[in-house]
Amino acid sequence: MILVVNLLTRVIMAYKKKKNNVNRRSTGARMPPQLNSTIMVTKTLRFRCSSSVNKTITANGVIRALGMSTTVANSALTAIFQSVRIHRLELWLTPESGVGEISVDWINDDDNPISGGPNTVIADVCFGVANPAHVRCSPPRGSAASFWHHLAHSGTNQDLFKIVSTGSMVLDLTATWVMRNGNDALSTSDTNLAVAAAPNLGEVYAPALDGSTDVFKPVGRETTT
Repeated sequence: MILVVNLLTRVIMAYKKKKNNVNRRSTGARMPPQLNSTIMVTKTLRFRCSSSVNKTITANGVIRALGMSTTVANSALTAIFQSVRIHRLELWLTPESGVGEISVDWINDDDNPISGGPNTVIADVCFGVANPAHVRCSPPRGSAASFWHHLAHSGTNQDLFKIVSTGSMVLDLTATWVMRNGNDALSTSDTNLAVAAAPNLGEVYAPALDGSTDVFKPVGRETTT
């Protein structure tokens, strides 16, 4: 009799324990997990340059390059994204007779003189028309491009890198962009790129990487000129 009672007790205790575990799991499943609501896009963009160039690219230029929306019909564009961090650049120089050269000059971070390193130049050359010069590099530690950058409404628009090329070239830029979230007031610095076409409100265009000077044009995307 005692054995039967002990067995029944164990069965009842095991059932209660299993029921409690199920209840705890059910309660946990109903609680929503933490969620990062920031919209981030990592993308490689391609640009072309049809002549020799010596051009410095700024943070605003890179932020706007992913896309801008028309906010004034037939006239102005506003940035859709608010910040960016560059991962990689890759450049090809069109083969040419003689010697050709391309280079990337990663600019020092002027705002962080302690952590900032020296300017770093990565370059390559080509001889004749057999093979293009080719450069593939990432921002060095301590360079301006190695940090996140926010759309500059006023003050300094940080220079990130300089491209020097003796001829026409192709440039791939890989970066992560963060979309605006209503926390940035619009300003004239966001809406100073005119559109050559006559767009309607809300249409999206990709400006040149260098902005209004229009040297590095986007490939495969509707641009502003």
